Amino acid sequence: MKNKLKFLGIITLTAVVGFFLLACGDEDDGTTSGPLGPTLNFSKRVYTANYTEDDIFGTKPVYSEYNGPILSFDAEGTSNKATVSAAGVLNFTMGTPNADVLLDISDLIEEISDEMFTNINFSDSTIKAFALDGFRTQIGSYDYSLSRNLISGSVKENADKIYSVTLSISEAIYVYVNKDVTLTGTGKTITGKDAQDVFGMDKVTSTNLNILLKKGWNIIRYLITMSGTVDEDLIGTKIMARALVGGESSNLMWVMDIIGED
Repeated sequence: MKNKLKFLGIITLTAVVGFFLLACGDEDDGTTSGPLGPTLNFSKRVYTANYTEDDIFGTKPVYSEYNGPILSFDAEGTSNKATVSAAGVLNFTMGTPNADVLLDISDLIEEISDEMFTNINFSDSTIKAFALDGFRTQIGSYDYSLSRNLISGSVKENADKIYSVTLSISEAIYVYVNKDVTLTGTGKTITGKDAQDVFGMDKVTSTNLNILLKKGWNIIRYLITMSGTVDEDLIGTKIMARALVGGESSNLMWVMDIIGED
């Protein structure tokens, strides 16, 4: 995890968006949101991500099936609980979110899109919505997240310990809406001081937003690609590409990871 955060800089995983998967599965065109119906019902294998000492930029996590104590996770923003069995299976069910956690669709998209877009439009601005991006728990002095994602990348060492690095992340977020709605927006490019101060990058580009959400639960994916030519201290040129798209991807896994320490 520390290696991964080294290349991510100050960015948290839930704020990261953009995409370039090295291994493509059943990817769609990003315009549909993978409607799931009125109830979320997970019964899925959980993995842990581990990094070797020589993986200095965290681009090649090794995924292992979780087998250990039974764990309880909080579903962020709700009182719902998820459990992970000793056999490493996530179990979670959630129907319609309570009214007190629902947001206006404009507030929710502003919250999850991290200022990626301009000219954001909603086919129905009265929509109420809720987003679930994963689960959290504490084990001993460590804080853990459990989210559905995939990380991949590559590193090529050039002369004098200068590296060409690519890091790709895809993460699912589950969004509930009380009516059908189409979201559109214009992607934007950030450079210079703004890109450095917010993302630690020289250039950040977002693609246009075009997602249809159906009444009930839907899948949206945060996507990111970061590439750069840097030294071991990340000094060099770094570029980020971002997107927020709808639809399922069978490549993603439920991954438990350390996100902090008390």
